[in-house]
Amino acid sequence: MTNPLVFVVILNNNRRDDVLACIESLYQNDYKNLSIIMLDNLSIDNSVEAVRQQYPDVQVIELQENLGYAGNNNIGIKAAMEQNADWIFVLNDDTILDPLCLTALVEIAESDPKIGMVGPMVYHFDEPNIIQSAGGALGKYWLSTHLGKNEPDRGQFNTPREVEWISGCAIMIRCKLIEQIGTLDADYFLYWEETEWCIRARRAAWRLYHAPRAKLWH
Repeated sequence: MTNPLVFVVILNNNRRDDVLACIESLYQNDYKNLSIIMLDNLSIDNSVEAVRQQYPDVQVIELQENLGYAGNNNIGIKAAMEQNADWIFVLNDDTILDPLCLTALVEIAESDPKIGMVGPMVYHFDEPNIIQSAGGALGKYWLSTHLGKNEPDRGQFNTPREVEWISGCAIMIRCKLIEQIGTLDADYFLYWEETEWCIRARRAAWRLYHAPRAKLWH
């Protein structure tokens, strides 16, 4: 297993306590070749001050206008790429990672040079053993479904496997893929942006994988 540089991009909007807990869970991970960028979307709850005080190593970018979920995240994605990231982990501010989550993601990500995106096993935060997403599947007319949604985890998704899309709450993407297909489509503003990104990646012959040992609560 290699040791690529992973940048985590977190978009925060008035979720001070959530984003602090999310960042703490990142620092508790055993994968250390890591940098964190927090994008703050005009928060008025002292999120910026709290993050800078408690986590001075986190890069904080204060956004000047709301470009939507996709457009805002693109600012962080571009900043990470300018700092020579190998992988970028776009992460919601209301998530908590298992301590082995990042290592498990990187292990799958680096196992095949054609893997362009990797997603974790996502559980409901208030139902810790109930699956929210074990990767996604697509039907006609972009009908999208989360595999395993609302099922208890009985080990039914224990094998890493290729999927058609990955939940946007936690999606790791190879920077070489972004260089080829571009960033998120800001025209979507909110919702569907990750689905379209995944479709673009697969059309460019990249593989998307679900990493079941990478556990996260949302």
